[in-house]
Amino acid sequence: FPSHDNRFKKNIVKVDELPNGLGLYAFDYVDGTHSFGVMADEVERIQPEALGPQISGYKTVNYDLIKVD
Repeated sequence: FPSHDNRFKKNIVKVDELPNGLGLYAFDYVDGTHSFGVMADEVERIQPEALGPQISGYKTVNYDLIKVD
């Protein structure tokens, strides 16, 4: 499944923020695995050029394009 779409995440906790305003989050996927990253909805608002392709209507993120400064 497209791992960056919020619909696949639960127990989302913001743990930090990048200088550009993107939050960094700890979360659980609905399958029970734990991970860390950004939210596609925030990327869409703050840095839309870092969105990856939509897969079956779900948003993805291209982490190589996330600006950290």
